[in-house]
Amino acid sequence: MSRPAFQAGAQPEAGCQVGAGGDAGDRGSASLSHVVVMSAVLLLIALVLQSALWYHARNVAQAAAAEGLRATRLYDGTEGAGTQAATAFLRDAGGQLIADPAVAVTRTAVQARVEVRGGVVSLIPGVALPIDEFAAGTCERFTPDAAP
Repeated sequence: MSRPAFQAGAQPEAGCQVGAGGDAGDRGSASLSHVVVMSAVLLLIALVLQSALWYHARNVAQAAAAEGLRATRLYDGTEGAGTQAATAFLRDAGGQLIADPAVAVTRTAVQARVEVRGGVVSLIPGVALPIDEFAAGTCERFTPDAAP
């Protein structure tokens, strides 16, 4: 009859190691690998969130420029009205999303342009993503009918 592979209470043979096996210098390497991998995963998640914030802030800045353009290009619109409309939109819709926003409005007899600049609030230290969006269009003006 053959002997069973394991007997309760049996002592290991000389030269055999009891435990997980492998080299004794590998102890803790799984924990270290886990820390390195999780750090890389968390950095990747932060980068994805930062790029999403940048994209959203860019859309908010574009919408603010369009809102400022609507106020500027009216028949009786002014540069001040465009600046006020864009700034109010940034305050209401953007909140603290855009850091140091600046609105520049120019208006001539036929053209109006509103530019919104700023930066995205950073989730990752040392990462500064700028925003520079504009909207431009023709101004409303009175043109008399052509003589018949």
